[in-house]
Amino acid sequence: ALFYRIIKYTICLTIIRLLWLFGLTLCGPLRTTLLFEHSDVVILACFQVLFSSSMSGQQGHTARIRGVVFFALAVLAIFAFDNDDLRQRVDHPEGHAHHRFFAHIFYRLTSFVGVADHKGGVILLLFALFARCAMNSWSKKLVLDVGGPKKFYALTTCLSTVCLIPMSFIMMLINNLFLDPTDSARSNFQTTLPTTTVTASFFTNLTALIIPVLIISLFIFVLDFYVEQIAIVKLDRIRTYRFGTLAMIFASLVISFIWVQTVSAANSNAWLGRTVEVEEHVLSGGVVFAVVMFAFATDLLSSPIRQRSGAFIGYSQEGVPLFNLTHQRSQSLLLILKSSLRDILAESDSRQIFYFLCINLTFTFVELLYGAWTNSLGLLSDGFHMLFDCTALVVGLYAALMARWKPTRVFSYGYGRVEVLSGFVNGLFLVVVAFFVFYEAIGRLFEPPEINTNRLLIVSVAGFAVNMIGIFSFSHAHAHAHGGGGSCAMSHSAPAKDQNHGHSHDGHDHSHSHSHSHGHSHGEHDHGHSHGSNEKASHHGHSHSMRDNANMKGVFLHVLADTLGSVGVIISSLLIQFFGWNISDPICSLFISIMIFLSVLPLLKDSAMTLLLQTPSHIQYEILDRILKLDQVLSYSDEHFWNLTSSTVVGTIHIQIA
Repeated sequence: ALFYRIIKYTICLTIIRLLWLFGLTLCGPLRTTLLFEHSDVVILACFQVLFSSSMSGQQGHTARIRGVVFFALAVLAIFAFDNDDLRQRVDHPEGHAHHRFFAHIFYRLTSFVGVADHKGGVILLLFALFARCAMNSWSKKLVLDVGGPKKFYALTTCLSTVCLIPMSFIMMLINNLFLDPTDSARSNFQTTLPTTTVTASFFTNLTALIIPVLIISLFIFVLDFYVEQIAIVKLDRIRTYRFGTLAMIFASLVISFIWVQTVSAANSNAWLGRTVEVEEHVLSGGVVFAVVMFAFATDLLSSPIRQRSGAFIGYSQEGVPLFNLTHQRSQSLLLILKSSLRDILAESDSRQIFYFLCINLTFTFVELLYGAWTNSLGLLSDGFHMLFDCTALVVGLYAALMARWKPTRVFSYGYGRVEVLSGFVNGLFLVVVAFFVFYEAIGRLFEPPEINTNRLLIVSVAGFAVNMIGIFSFSHAHAHAHGGGGSCAMSHSAPAKDQNHGHSHDGHDHSHSHSHSHGHSHGEHDHGHSHGSNEKASHHGHSHSMRDNANMKGVFLHVLADTLGSVGVIISSLLIQFFGWNISDPICSLFISIMIFLSVLPLLKDSAMTLLLQTPSHIQYEILDRILKLDQVLSYSDEHFWNLTSSTVVGTIHIQIA
């Protein structure tokens, strides 16, 4: 009975490996790794989320739902948005040179369903993946009966090899009976060669076949298993599967960037004197998106479900330790979206960014769809450019939301500085954009290229109209920030520890003595330190509106840069269309890049000074004067003030009280 179970398992294992090899020939190594090399933990977690109701009340269930969504999006990206059909050949009626009998059968099946054969390879690999997971779950008791995973794997691998040897001879016989016309021509040409040449060619081909098979068998079927077993012993099983899968995914992506696989048709046409190189299984945007989605899905689905744990908060009066059993539960994606939308619409800045983002995205997708429909590369390029610009709006929107988060124990000052960081990042991005536009314009200034103005003027006018909506939307907040300089109702007296001093505020010189009138009546203050007094540390917060909102200014400058770009394209298009001045395009680009760079410099300077904790000299003396006016305050020392955000100043100071 045990031998029968082992034979049955071996047959299933052999079929799965054949499906994997056939899927590898259809989809290439990168896509095969992304689709097949997933741990059983991830796949079983997907099926638990989809078909099991026992996990609905557990913590982390919502996170696993997100993992299943990411996994499905990754598979959909490879299946629907991956252009892996570049290996077109003319010697086969369906566009592919299938020289094998089973390849013809598979093509007939996929064409009957209505999908391409490389997409059929995606389905084949997914089927092999699910079958492998089911077989591994079914064989757990069988592994124990045999005597452990190492002995079981060695036995089943040897039996699978024994099964594959006669199958390989059968496939060779079938392929010889159903030769492709190209293969038959090569066979007829071989029969005219001398016997010694054919024999040498046979042994050369045999050697070229055996060595790769031995290397592949060593690395895929031997080293892979034993390295995994060692890692499981050193680490736990979940961490091994998790980090192993992530390492395989990103390593495959890096290798695909470095090694562009080129398949030569010389193997089939060398005897005919022809060599045709066809680039196959190239990297695409759908594959890169799938890599990111698979990484997120693996991380979420392989994370262990956390149990409820308490945080120690102290002891009761009886000496019993007390724990806080509250824990942060995952929220559903729908609730998160509803809550985020409510927060976005609750405040003016985020609401304006959100409305313009919706308008911009709508125009972007309309442009992309129309460009794909008319096969216009210019429209598609401009659509992707606008889609890339929308990332700045998303960053600004998220920063506006984070700035309203409540302070926590870790971030005790709150999250208001995120707006400053967002403005600084958007400013750096605009500097990079201005630099590349300037660099490209300099190159085109000496050799102006021919520009096709078809549909360019219409797209530019439409983009200008959309950007003008953003200009009017954000100019109010921008002008309000510039003109919102609040004047303090107190005198600008500097309470220094000397008897007399002078300083300058906003261009007006003020000379102060101990007793004078400057809008307010000042009594004499004793600035001497009293050694018998208590010294306390005080924190002072002060709200001010003389500085810009860095986040809104960054968003405004992004919209302004797009508007200037649209204006430049409109002007250059008119000059090229009516006067043939191709040089107008780089000249307009030069002016636009310089204007973008000059307009973003103040934002970079202000946000950088805020991030570097610059002392706000324009209101520091007001704060110190108000502190000295407090009752029983004699003097101060060790004062430190900085801008937390563009509108909030915080500080620390030691004061001496009577």
